[in-house]
Amino acid sequence: GRERSPLEAITNSGWLVAALAFLVGLAGWLGSWREFQVLAIGFALLLGLAFLWSSGSFDARCVRTIEPTRPTPDEPATSLLQVNNPGPRVRMNLRVEDRFGDERLATMVPYLRPGTEVEQSVQHRPLQRGVYQAGPVLLVRQDPLGLVRREAQVVGKEEVVVFPRTHTLQPIDRPPRAAVANLSTSTSSVEGEFFHTIRKYEFGDDHRLVHWRSTARAGELMVRSNVETRHLPIHVILDDRASSYGDPNDFELAIEFVASVALAVSESRVPARVSGFSGNWAVSSSKNDKALVLDALARVTPIDQPSMGSNLRQQFLREGAGSSLIVVTAAEELDEILALISQGSPGDRLVIRAGETTMPDVEGRPARVFSAADGKELAQKWTTFARP
Repeated sequence: GRERSPLEAITNSGWLVAALAFLVGLAGWLGSWREFQVLAIGFALLLGLAFLWSSGSFDARCVRTIEPTRPTPDEPATSLLQVNNPGPRVRMNLRVEDRFGDERLATMVPYLRPGTEVEQSVQHRPLQRGVYQAGPVLLVRQDPLGLVRREAQVVGKEEVVVFPRTHTLQPIDRPPRAAVANLSTSTSSVEGEFFHTIRKYEFGDDHRLVHWRSTARAGELMVRSNVETRHLPIHVILDDRASSYGDPNDFELAIEFVASVALAVSESRVPARVSGFSGNWAVSSSKNDKALVLDALARVTPIDQPSMGSNLRQQFLREGAGSSLIVVTAAEELDEILALISQGSPGDRLVIRAGETTMPDVEGRPARVFSAADGKELAQKWTTFARP
């Protein structure tokens, strides 16, 4: 990075010493006070020694590695900082500064011989779900009194995304109602089809579909008729309205529930689509790209939207048509949500309340409703949905 000019290198304390040197020297010259003149020279020498102390080249290389690259609140990240001297001269009094979130880190390298390397590992305190900034990493030369500070950026800024905490849930071992849709009748045998009926052979039918037992009984060629299928996604929808959460911890718990449910759905053959009531974000997930959902949920914040607007209703109905819907909220009053999810094509409907509540679980229609105060309770009650 660009190195500071000499004037930019003077700190506030350095400018104070420079001002004192000027004012005391001026007073000593005007009043012919020798003591003031000597004191002014002392201030000037002090500032000059500070420049001398902080002089020197920044010919050093730094590498910073953060592991894991996507931590969770239960898995604090660790930074490994490596500083090496590629030049032919000894480097002295180097200070390496880094930043991780709101943490400020400093490492002193008093003596670095040519071709050598020093490294320091720092385990950071756990961070809450969200997006943080690491860096930049600065090489700093500064005198002990802090009058002059020279610095050069050697590593840029890096985004650190803290994924939400997740809980292990039972994968769905059967397609939910309305998750399988018939598309067309097929006479080929391919993955994603199931047996439908037996019919007479027609010219062009795949010979692999000949049903020999039925052929023997009927005295003519009979073939299996398969029905092609596809899985409609299960929509996992977060109530991201701030008004639904009296306690901020309940919103974080709802995020954890959405992440856990989306991962459980992705473990099955049914894709998951995760979105919020706000309509500001949506992401699809499968077994091979779970990180997309976790990254999106790491960035979600509650919105000031007290009720569902007409645009949200249209988006909700469009995405949920014929699909199974799972809504996660902490709202006590569910009438508006239940009225919304009962519209559209029929399918499994589940509402999960996050947090402590006195509201009873409901097994009826238009949706199944249960509450969970933590991940353990969620896993217990989720099993009834995954394996009815």
